[in-house]
Amino acid sequence: MNRIQVAVGVVTNSSGQVLLSRRHQSAHQGGLWEFPGGKLEPGEPVLTALLRELDEELGLRVETASPLIRIRHQYPDRSVLLRVFRVDAHSGRAVGMEGQEIRWVNPVDFGDYEFPEANRPIISALRLPDVFPILNDDGSELFRLERRFREWMTRGVKIFQFRTSRPWTEQSIEFFQPLFQKAHAARIDVIINGPPGVGVRVGAAGLHLNSQRLLEAKLRPSTGFRWVGASCHNLDELLHAQNLGLDYAFLSPVSATRSHPRGRTLGWNGFEALVDQVNIPVFALGGMTSTELKLARNRGGQGIAGISAFAK
Repeated sequence: MNRIQVAVGVVTNSSGQVLLSRRHQSAHQGGLWEFPGGKLEPGEPVLTALLRELDEELGLRVETASPLIRIRHQYPDRSVLLRVFRVDAHSGRAVGMEGQEIRWVNPVDFGDYEFPEANRPIISALRLPDVFPILNDDGSELFRLERRFREWMTRGVKIFQFRTSRPWTEQSIEFFQPLFQKAHAARIDVIINGPPGVGVRVGAAGLHLNSQRLLEAKLRPSTGFRWVGASCHNLDELLHAQNLGLDYAFLSPVSATRSHPRGRTLGWNGFEALVDQVNIPVFALGGMTSTELKLARNRGGQGIAGISAFAK
C-alpha cells in the first residue's frame, strides 16, 4: 500500500489559540476536526506543499515555519505520513476557502474535539517544550539542593525533570513535598525520575521512567500524573513507550558526553532513523547544547534534553 504524504500546519494566533478545520462529511474521516494541511503533489517539496495548502484552504500566507513532528499512521484503508510544522508567522485572515468549518481553539480545550487518530500525537507535541532541562541531584547537602531547586523555578521554564540517586526515605519525601507544592503553585511542572509511589507522595506533575522501569511496565502509570515519559536507547524501548501511551521519550546517547566521552553513540543519522519509526515526541539526549536544537528538530525530534547544557 502506497503511503500518502501530507503537509500539516499548526497555526496559532496572538492569543495562543490554534486553528482547527473540520473535514467535510463526505471526506475520509469526515466530520472530525484536524490541523489543516493537504497531500503533497508528485515531486513537491513538503514546505512548498504546506504553503500552497494553507493558502488554498484558508487564505493564509505562511511566512516562517519549523518542523514539529513526523507521524506515520496506518488506517484500515490507507497509510499516511504526516509532516507537521509549527507555523511561526503568517499573514492574512483565516477563511474556510473550501466551505469547511474552521475554529480558533485554546489548546486546553482540545479534549472537546474529536480528531483523526493520526492527529493525536500532534497534541502531545504541542503541549511539550522544545528544550527539556534535567535538574540532577549531585548528592550535596539538602539545603544546597533546595536552593538549586528554587533557583530553577525562577528561570522561566514551565517544565523540568528532577533526578536523584539518593534513597527515598520518609525524611526526604517530607523535605521535597513543599518544594513540589511551590512549583505547582507557580504553574511549573516538575517531572520526577523515580518510583511512581514517591512521585504521587511528593506531588510531582509527572513521572519519568528509566529504561528498566519502562520495560517492566505493562500499563501506563497514570495515578495523579499529568505527564509520563521514559528514557530509551533503542527501537524496542521506543515502541514500548509508544504502546504504553506515554507522552514523550528521551533517546540517548546521541553524542558523546562528559561522563562517557568514548561511549558508543547513536549519532544524528541513528537518532533520525529511530525517531522515524515511532509516533511520540522524542527528545535528543547526550552531549546536547542549545546549538543542537535546530538540528534535533530537523531530524524529526521534539527537541533536546540535558543536564550539563542547562546547569548554569
